[in-house]
Amino acid sequence: MENANPLMSIFRTSPFEVLISHASKVVQCANSLTALFAAMKADDSAAIVRIKDDMFRMVSEAEALRVNLHANLPKSLFLPVNRNVLLETMSFQDGIASAALEIVGLVSQRKMVVPDWMDEKLTVFVTSCLDTCEQVEALVREMNNLVEAGFKGRTAERVQEMIRVLGEMESESDRQGDAMARWLFENEEKMDPVSVMFWYQVIRWAGKVADRAEGVGQHISLMIAK
Repeated sequence: MENANPLMSIFRTSPFEVLISHASKVVQCANSLTALFAAMKADDSAAIVRIKDDMFRMVSEAEALRVNLHANLPKSLFLPVNRNVLLETMSFQDGIASAALEIVGLVSQRKMVVPDWMDEKLTVFVTSCLDTCEQVEALVREMNNLVEAGFKGRTAERVQEMIRVLGEMESESDRQGDAMARWLFENEEKMDPVSVMFWYQVIRWAGKVADRAEGVGQHISLMIAK
């Protein structure tokens, strides 16, 4: 059995619980993109507005958690990880939601309907990006276990493997994003030029969801390597 980290007994509430709750909120926000694209395909403007409002509410709740962490994170030498790395990890989690908000902000302001010829490829790509978010949430949920194990042993090995898988997932979503952009331009005659550029932005922002997710994994890897 791995030895518990005695430093954890110093804190009444683990700062990692806040990080975990924050990750859950931002991933929930990102996952709303599935419903958003479904509403776009159905040309349901009312649903798009509801989804946008829900996403902004989730981000507001995540922001409250971030403020709480900044205000209460110990500055003493007893914090079991580098304080800046922990805060940067949360910043990358914020980036997941921010990229999702860029998408919902655009499509709620400009009428964009998912054309039938784009639907299947877009669904595969967006699902790939959101899969990285699910991996991040599972990864962050291991933080308390990591601290209790002193960032070593079987727990650290398991988390490092999760980080490796996350990196592969992000690389695959990046590959799909590049292919999606090329495919969009190959079919640009099927829509007006302005719509082509707006869709290109949507593809880029969806890719940033996965990119920020990988950033969370990289920062957790830094904690393990301390």
